[in-house]
Amino acid sequence: MVFKGIISLDEWSLTKIPKNFIHLLNKKKNSLKNQIRSFR
Repeated sequence: MVFKGIISLDEWSLTKIPKNFIHLLNKKKNSLKNQIRSFR
């Protein structure tokens, strides 16, 4: 049962982390775009 819990937790983190990572990348892209606009 303990091993099953660890495996399911790993699967959950594998599905969750990429979405959060992509979200952070999009945030950085947007902030860079805003900085470029403010310079113009």
